[in-house]
Amino acid sequence: MPIMMNYDLTLRDLGYPAASQLSHEAVAELFVTYANPVEWYGFPPALVPILSDGTWPLYVGLWKHWFVPRQPSFVELNVNLDHKVEEVARDDRQLAALMLLRLIVLRDGIDEDVRRLAARLGVGDDDLARLDAHTPEHADFPEDLPLLPEFAEHPPQFSVEDGTDYDGEFPTGDVPRYSSYFEYDPDMLAGMSDLPPWLDPATDKPALFETYLAAGDFGAAWLTLNGTGWTYPVAAKALQRLRDSAPADPVFHQIADEWIRFATDQDGGY
Repeated sequence: MPIMMNYDLTLRDLGYPAASQLSHEAVAELFVTYANPVEWYGFPPALVPILSDGTWPLYVGLWKHWFVPRQPSFVELNVNLDHKVEEVARDDRQLAALMLLRLIVLRDGIDEDVRRLAARLGVGDDDLARLDAHTPEHADFPEDLPLLPEFAEHPPQFSVEDGTDYDGEFPTGDVPRYSSYFEYDPDMLAGMSDLPPWLDPATDKPALFETYLAAGDFGAAWLTLNGTGWTYPVAAKALQRLRDSAPADPVFHQIADEWIRFATDQDGGY
């Protein structure tokens, strides 16, 4: 598969030091199936990939919506499940704890690789021991993460089964104002009325994008670009137009340019 750039400096510039440290080949090798630099399997442009896993395929990455007032968070995106994204961590600290838990479970305890990853992520010996003590009974099960202090106050979406204890920005039964299509299960949208047009899978997304872009509504144009109904080449042209029209941001430009570079000549879509 085509190899993309390493996003470690991009993630650092966005303010996520742990995610930046995870975005390295040496880290990917610890988990066997992960790869870094990431491979291109196709994904919507809201994803800033950290690690790819070709066995599904899926990505671990930052899910960031530009031009709208919404907090980014960390997700897993499953390419074969219609690019469905699931929030796995709300912040950098949660992501570090989650990835350490996964490696502890994989290695059946703390070994030298686990210690090196903890040091890389700035996690001390006491916190590492606490994470290890969690795993015999709870492993890295999402529903048990809120037992840990990193997750107790603001758990990620995949840790909250009924949504009652969730205060984030992923949908849990309602329609947040700035949500995008891939954050929903398809049957979740089927029974909803008064959907924003960018969430409706039946709308002509390129035409809708042009309407929003012409009106200077960059947020709605972005959410439309992150809805279903695009081929990669058409989406690449749309992102190029948004990049050139919206207020200049060097980090956004870097992310957009890399996505455009890969999507322009790719078959398929999302």
